[in-house]
Amino acid sequence: MSTTISQRHHPRTVAESLGGTRATKAGAIVGLVLLAVGSIGPWANVLAISVNGTRGDGKMTLTMATISVCAVLVGRKGPLALATTLTVVCVLIVGYDLVHVERAVGHTTLLAVSAGWGLYVALAGAIVALFALAGEYVDS
Repeated sequence: MSTTISQRHHPRTVAESLGGTRATKAGAIVGLVLLAVGSIGPWANVLAISVNGTRGDGKMTLTMATISVCAVLVGRKGPLALATTLTVVCVLIVGYDLVHVERAVGHTTLLAVSAGWGLYVALAGAIVALFALAGEYVDS
């Protein structure tokens, strides 16, 4: 029996073509691990001094990333919704801190303050995780 083009299964999403929800879960976990690494890394630099994320909001983003990884590993809709919500909160926190990086060292400094690599890695990881988690909703 021959199969016509209309009867063949065509992947709807990139995740389906790469293996379904395993690919999106792996993407979410990779993004969340990057978020965790960025949360520990330096969020602000003043001259040769770095201020790590864990001296401020990085503690919250690290905790939310850890909870989100556990939720993704469980893989049910409720935990995935929790992971998505926490990841959105992390994007907002890290984005705010990236724009207002000078508050990491205080407003009284006259020295130039720049964002550390940890902020960029945390933000990129959170965005990757958010897109992967959105793929979970498309796949289900």
